[in-house]
Parts: sequence; C-alpha cells; structure tokens
Amino acid sequence: MSLVQWDAPRHLHQNPGASLHDLARLTFQTDQSFGSLAARMIDRGLIERRVPAHHGECPGPLHPPH
Repeated sequence: MSLVQWDAPRHLHQNPGASLHDLARLTFQTDQSFGSLAARMIDRGLIERRVPAHHGECPGPLHPPH
C-alpha cells in the first residue's frame, strides 16, 4: 500500500463524505491522480462510493467500507 493509499482512508475517517476534490487536496494529489487512485481503491474494496437516495444524481461521496 502506498502512502497516498494509506492516507486516503485516514482522511475519509476524519472527513466522512468528502469529495474527490477535497481528498485530492488533503493528500496533495491532483484531481485526476486521486480519481485514478480512488477507482483502484474502490475496485479493491478499500473505499466505497455510496449511491444517492435519488436516481439520476451524480455518484455520491466516498466513504470507508462498512
């Protein structure tokens, strides 16, 4: 696990529901770099994106897995 992969869940616990942009800023990454990292972490079950209550909305914010 890289330093950024370790740091992202820590920031999620401190900032539940943080946006990709917020997490990129907190981990000193670009939005694009953090988006790629988040996609890999979602695929591995390290973080999850919760679906909003209303259909047709943008994907929800990131969260640590349950």
